Amino acid sequence: MSVTELDACFVLHYRLYRETSLLVDLLSQQHGRVTVVARGARRKHCAFKGLLQPFTPLFATWVGRRELKTLRSVEAKQASYRLNGRALWCGLYVNEILLRLLQAGIAFPVLFQRYEETLVQLAGSHNDLDALERCLRLFERDLLQALGYGLQLTHVADTGLPIVADNYYYYEFEHGFREQQEHSFGKRNYRGSSLLALQQGCLDDAATLADVKRLLRSVFTLLLGNKPLKSKELFMQV
Repeated sequence: MSVTELDACFVLHYRLYRETSLLVDLLSQQHGRVTVVARGARRKHCAFKGLLQPFTPLFATWVGRRELKTLRSVEAKQASYRLNGRALWCGLYVNEILLRLLQAGIAFPVLFQRYEETLVQLAGSHNDLDALERCLRLFERDLLQALGYGLQLTHVADTGLPIVADNYYYYEFEHGFREQQEHSFGKRNYRGSSLLALQQGCLDDAATLADVKRLLRSVFTLLLGNKPLKSKELFMQV
């Protein structure tokens, strides 16, 4: 069996496998999400030991024709991105939603780049809550786009009319935004100004950020289903 060419990747998650090995879920630049067996990775003198950690830029090769591959080589591309405190939780959250939503073996080169940009931003946020929130919301927006669920944030779904900053809209999954005729200010209503701000990536206003968080949380709840996120459970415990 042929070995893949060296591919840039990150560890999304790993778990113990048999006596000395690990099962590792990778996000790779050219092959998307890949699950590999790192044989002997828990042995004291294994070359992989210490490298297979989240948030470390890696180069790796693997072999195998089935969904479960065998890791052949791995080396650090550069030092790990240091995520601490709330930034660490944010990174774990991003890894978990990628693991849950990405289909194995489909490459998303642009999303891979956005993932690394997000790690850089998280590492530089120094537990600034607003900065961390903005970073997550924009990554969620781009993830939806990559998955084919991108939000049409500039025009109304049924009429094609431009979204107006002062109006209110509600969202129908896989259809888009429709204008709210009666401003009931329910949980499903979103300000037009918030939708336009998300499109532009300008989430500097606290009210806008809260509006966008409600919107994206509702969309990801539909995509992720009823199974709770372990990263959120961890955050609540902390």
